[in-house]
Amino acid sequence: MASITAGIVVQLKSGGPCMTVRRIHMPTGGSLQGISLADCQWFEDQKAVSGDFPVVSLEIIPDDE
Repeated sequence: MASITAGIVVQLKSGGPCMTVRRIHMPTGGSLQGISLADCQWFEDQKAVSGDFPVVSLEIIPDDE
């Protein structure tokens, strides 16, 4: 199984838009300390939007979809 890395297209396991992973990082504090986060980017109405999501909440979208 492929791992989530920069450049991979993912989606939240609960649904939502397809997103491209820009980088994987670890938070420096707060309640998510010790959990890998994916910095993702996607488009809403032709506007680029980004956000951080726990890697465990994401699934890889196969290239053929």
